[in-house]
Amino acid sequence: CVRHAQLPSGRESLLEQVAAWAEGDEASAGCEPRVATAGQRVLNYLAAGFDELPERGGIEEWVRAIERVGERFGLISSGTVAPNAAPLPSPPLQGEGAGRIEEWHSLSQCLSRFANINRVLGNEMEFSADEFLALLETTADELAAPEDCDATGRVRVLSAEAARFVRPKHLFVGGLSEQSFSRGAVDSRRRGSDEDEPTADGRSAEMLLFYQLVTRPTESLTLSYPALDAKGQSLPASPFLVELERCFVGIELPTTKQPLNYQSQHAGPPLSQSDLRHAAVTQAEDRQRDMLAAMIRSPRYGAVGRSILAGVEAVGSRADKKFGRYEGVIASDEVQAILERKYGAEYTWSPSKLETYATCPYRFFGENVLALAPLPELALESDLARRGSLLHDTLARLYARLNAAREEGVVLTPEAVAEKFEETLNAIVHSRPRRGLEAVLREIERRQIASWAKSFAAQHQEYASAWSHLDGPLAPRHFEARFGPKNRRNESDDDASLSTDRAFELTVGRERLRFAGQIDRIDVGRVGGQVVFNVIDYKTSASARVKDEQIASGMQIQLPLYAMAVAELLLADEQAAPLSAGYWSIRGKGFGLGLRSGGPLAIGEIKNGRVQFSARWTDLRETLLGRIGEIVTGIRHGWFPVVSGDEHCTAFCPLSTGCRIAHVRSLEKAWLPPKEEGE
Repeated sequence: CVRHAQLPSGRESLLEQVAAWAEGDEASAGCEPRVATAGQRVLNYLAAGFDELPERGGIEEWVRAIERVGERFGLISSGTVAPNAAPLPSPPLQGEGAGRIEEWHSLSQCLSRFANINRVLGNEMEFSADEFLALLETTADELAAPEDCDATGRVRVLSAEAARFVRPKHLFVGGLSEQSFSRGAVDSRRRGSDEDEPTADGRSAEMLLFYQLVTRPTESLTLSYPALDAKGQSLPASPFLVELERCFVGIELPTTKQPLNYQSQHAGPPLSQSDLRHAAVTQAEDRQRDMLAAMIRSPRYGAVGRSILAGVEAVGSRADKKFGRYEGVIASDEVQAILERKYGAEYTWSPSKLETYATCPYRFFGENVLALAPLPELALESDLARRGSLLHDTLARLYARLNAAREEGVVLTPEAVAEKFEETLNAIVHSRPRRGLEAVLREIERRQIASWAKSFAAQHQEYASAWSHLDGPLAPRHFEARFGPKNRRNESDDDASLSTDRAFELTVGRERLRFAGQIDRIDVGRVGGQVVFNVIDYKTSASARVKDEQIASGMQIQLPLYAMAVAELLLADEQAAPLSAGYWSIRGKGFGLGLRSGGPLAIGEIKNGRVQFSARWTDLRETLLGRIGEIVTGIRHGWFPVVSGDEHCTAFCPLSTGCRIAHVRSLEKAWLPPKEEGE
């Protein structure tokens, strides 16, 4: 809920937003009601607990209040709360801080001593929440955490500035590369007049710090620096280390160069669980399997050993030139039976899901079969889907006004169209008021869409002129026309005059497949006595193009399938014939009629006053139907190989961190579907 709300602060704003979502209001702009209801319970519980804290109070009053709230949240062990405290509802949180009671007691005792001193001095102070939090942080910074045992056998990790005040037996100083020894050089650069060189005072202070540091240990001193940086480039040692070596002329100082490979670094027995894993695998590579076998048999390390074997099996399988189960190809008969039942003859297909499979089968598997979805980003940004919905509504209402004006014989100039565009947009935004950050983001979206008004008006005029020669020029008639069950959740209403709950059925191979979809816009005209139409899909991208090769590959199924659905279902009673189907790029070339390539898909041709299918469409349709059949077969058989038709897919795909596409490409694997019996 917090991620969806994108609120930087404000408890009340967050609670109001989540309450609105839980009631079903503005569901399209945030969480689903069931998710918001669960989140509302947790947030209300937290709010009720924090309401117990005083607005102002003394230190001891604040300590008691925090203990009460801390126990109820499961952050502090029981037994610290006053017996007359009113109980809150059972917490929906699972606390993990009950073991931190010693730290809290140490901190609260220190605060109590501070309060006693103030009381003796006659200076009893009251603190607001912010003031007490500042006091709490300051006290915690100065107070050492209670130790559960002594420091014998432990290694203390200190900064160079702190280490010069201790007297250890053994001292290890790391990071002694050039210009990286301490903060002194950095601080001196900030204070000095020359940004590139530290001042003399800065160098002297740093040299003194180094001297104090290396003279502290009583038995041994080890100095270390990295020989390579993150890019594998050589790094020189600190000048202080070079000068120190010159103090021992004629004396051979013991020097160790740490190799990068694991075997050389860990020649002795394993000293940790991580060492044990590495050593077992390293020995197994040399065919010495005793340690790995002992791990698998061990009650303590058995799970670790088995996970190593599973990892080895996965790596070995991925190294094969063929795709296997670790790259999305499922061989389980049980899973295939489940997929065939789920995606059987009664399943209603979505063109966009088929396009996802055609582009990347593994992404289809993750998003649709496994239902994986990334968490919303904690970022203040506009929702592209919501912006698209607002644009669609604006254009639908705008064209209703333009059609009415045309019927009255009024011809609008591009300037007038742009003005009505903005008026319509503003009316829609004002009819759906938002609160808090939602209102700000909606205003940003409004301004983005409003900036496209003039270019859209020019696109509209160009499109209308291109079809003015028809007996009945094409005019926008239907918007958001839906076929199949309604499952798209947005703020747009589908066209009630044309939409139907009936799925579009298409014969593919030996079966009839069912499809559902929602068409942004259908323009209807007339050639002679025949009704004709165009199918339009709005895009805000400037690079949206229709390409024959992508239709044939199944990556652009939506437009041709929509055209078939309109002709054979939605406008079947009018025996309408398709002329074209294409993307309308709001920020690009509009419908793209003048483009040499990438323009709309030409389905029909006008010859001798009649419309007939073009040869291009006839061949493309057969290819597309065959490709749809292949996609459906692949889904039902559990073939979800890690193969993407977009070479830049890792830049935007939410599943890129787990798909191993880079490994697959490095091996140059090629996906060939298994042959069916009888082929």
